[in-house]
Order: sequence, then C-alpha cells, then structure tokens
Amino acid sequence: MNTIDPSRPSPERFLSLIREQQRGRLKVYLGFAPGVGKTYKMLQEGHRLKQQGVDVVVGVVETHGRADTASLIDGLERVPRRRIEYRGVTLEEMDVDALLRRQTDRRPGR
Repeated sequence: MNTIDPSRPSPERFLSLIREQQRGRLKVYLGFAPGVGKTYKMLQEGHRLKQQGVDVVVGVVETHGRADTASLIDGLERVPRRRIEYRGVTLEEMDVDALLRRQTDRRPGR
C-alpha cells in the first residue's frame, strides 16, 4: 500500500520556501537603551548567516568605541560610507547607491 504521510510537506511547500529564501528580509533590533547589545547581536547574526552561505554585507555600523563590537565587523564585507559636503561640513551616510549596484552586479548572468 502506497500512502503519503500527511505530516510531510508537499513539494509545492518546499518550492515556496525556496522562493521565500531568495527574497530579502528586514530585521529590526530594538533595545531600551544604548549599550544593551543591539549592534553586537546583529553582527553575530551576520556571521551566523554568512556561515550558512547567505550573502551578508555591512552598510553602516556604529560601534560607539566598543572594541568587542568593532571586532565583530572583521570577516564581513563592508560598503564604504558615502561622503558628502554640505555647507562646508563633510558628512557620512550609508551609500545606498553602492549597495544597490552591488546587488545588481551579483545577479546571475552578469
């Protein structure tokens, strides 16, 4: 007798999981106060995902001078901040255009 286990996911479910994994996700880290570990946890998660073969890149991270947090940036790809001049002051911000170019350049067939 050839019965299908009803608890076993269908092939369609596996395909939908694969499609979901190909889409980007936004994860927000919230904390009550500075120094509670938001950036530290985010960078740990980045390393974990990178070990699983996920494409991880750092757009901007502020370590607030914490050496242990800064050390977690090592080994992760970084996109340099964009420098802009505004009324005689040099400002730095996340370079969204560079991040988008990076994603476009990594598409298959490019």
